[in-house]
Amino acid sequence: MKWNVNNKMMNNINKNRQNKDIEEDAAALRTEEKLDEMLANDIPVNDSDELMAAINRYEEGSNLETPAEREVSVIEAKTTVYGNIECEGDLHVKGVINGDLAVSGKVMSGGKTNGTIEAESVVLHDAKHEGDIRCAKEITLGSEVSVVVGNITAQSVNLLGKVKGNVSVNERCHIGAQAVVIGDICAKVIEVEAGAVIKGHLDITQDAAVE
Repeated sequence: MKWNVNNKMMNNINKNRQNKDIEEDAAALRTEEKLDEMLANDIPVNDSDELMAAINRYEEGSNLETPAEREVSVIEAKTTVYGNIECEGDLHVKGVINGDLAVSGKVMSGGKTNGTIEAESVVLHDAKHEGDIRCAKEITLGSEVSVVVGNITAQSVNLLGKVKGNVSVNERCHIGAQAVVIGDICAKVIEVEAGAVIKGHLDITQDAAVE
């Protein structure tokens, strides 16, 4: 979805803020950069009033630290790291890591990783990983060529690639049409698109707490 903000709408937003006595420093949230960031996080907006409400919700959920404020460490392509890594902030992997990862923020990988990953969230796009992945929030295999050989544990999971291992999810597990899962899946909600391949047991339970 593409959201175009015109002058008339921005004038309406300004009037709404004045009528609601909103602080002037919140005006930064009206910039194109912030709106693009909202859209990248799939926050839907349909009109100027809803846009204002979405901005306010986004502000309330981001007032401590936003992804843009986190430090990002990068393992560049053609770089191979041997050994465990502990990282404050986000970690972007373009190369190869042979070792465990302990990351306070998000792991974004388009490379190869071997070892256990513990992070707030993980996004694998055209990536390969061997080892278990444990996340406080979401794990995403964002392309059909992404591969995980190991067990996955998270709050929610979005699988478009291939997994050989068990998947344990507190909330929702979405399995895309091109996905292949060889292992058991346990979640409160399991969504399977037509064409997906699953070789294992499905356990849908209201008590899917992940240890």
